Amino acid sequence: SGGCGRLRRGKQRPLAGREARPQYPGVQQSQDMHKPKPRPATYADIEALPEHLVGEIIFGVLHTHPRPAPRHSRATSRLGIEIGGPFDRGRGGPGGWIILDEPELHLGPHVIVPDIAGWRRERMPRLPETAWFETPPDWVCEVLSPSTARIDRTDKLAVYAAFNVSHAWYVDPVAKTLEVFALVSAGAALSGYSGASADVAPAPEATGAGAIMLGSSGASADVASAPEAPGAGATMSGSSGASADVASAPEATGAGAWSAPEAPIRRWRLDATFKDDEAVSAPPFEVHTFPLDVLWPEEG
Repeated sequence: SGGCGRLRRGKQRPLAGREARPQYPGVQQSQDMHKPKPRPATYADIEALPEHLVGEIIFGVLHTHPRPAPRHSRATSRLGIEIGGPFDRGRGGPGGWIILDEPELHLGPHVIVPDIAGWRRERMPRLPETAWFETPPDWVCEVLSPSTARIDRTDKLAVYAAFNVSHAWYVDPVAKTLEVFALVSAGAALSGYSGASADVAPAPEATGAGAIMLGSSGASADVASAPEAPGAGATMSGSSGASADVASAPEATGAGAWSAPEAPIRRWRLDATFKDDEAVSAPPFEVHTFPLDVLWPEEG
């Protein structure tokens, strides 16, 4: 009859490459509890980027993307020519605007580079001496690409609303569409310039602090909730006439909180969607009409 011997265990050794951590009864150990919080991005981070990358700082986060592809560049350039002639140079139109490609905007703590932007001359009579602009534009246009579409439709649009940019256009050179948005007061009618309307569907969580999601044409719009902000409502998105409130000062939940100028609650309203070769006549340039397919002439 053999007795049961006592099982002897050697000391357990920590896994290779892993630091031994003291264990405390009743306390859950976290791998990330000692990691430093990410610091807000600064302009020095943009200056350190390689020349082939474009950098933007939105809600304290550095976003980078490569220079645009040819189809994107072609659409941007053609739209700048189409709008710049009558509204910047006053050739065949009223003039009164400054239209620029890829201006660097310094809006509070944010550094944003829209594809095209326009200022009414009474708001910016002369160009600044700096390499950037601190006066918010009256109109912006984003030409969508796979690497930028989500941030263009979310955090960037929240910043534009907070700094009272009145008009935003979204060009999709793949879908061959133009979406026209207007920043309106919270009590404005839902039906926009085109008088169209559509359902608004819930969306998954947005990408960052103060994010909003705009729906693409031909489908119901995605709507993302905004983080809480003093005196502000939810941020929005829309599809053809639909809208939701935009917080004037969303609070950054990531690195680096910020404060936007005091302003009443605004919301983005989708006033019109143009497709393929339709004739475009839309605010703030509705006195000028042009066929949308001038933006992609080689694909007609």
